Amino acid sequence: VAVSSFPPPPSPQCKEIGVKTCGACSRMLPDDVYSEKQRGMRQSSRRCEVCVAAGNELVLMKEGLTFLEEDDCPICQLPL
Repeated sequence: VAVSSFPPPPSPQCKEIGVKTCGACSRMLPDDVYSEKQRGMRQSSRRCEVCVAAGNELVLMKEGLTFLEEDDCPICQLPL
């Protein structure tokens, strides 16, 4: 089973035109909908002004991380 990051990283074209992904609503939005402070944050910590005002939590905080029982540790390769 392939594991992918969520939300996916922005494409080079998105970076070029100034589009960033909100870590709360997972929408790709233009730079001007983020405060200067939020714009400088990592995707996993960044929230658009609407999500900040609404108090929306970051996706990882809402969903958490889950592991399948048969998963192995990516570092030591032992079962989790």
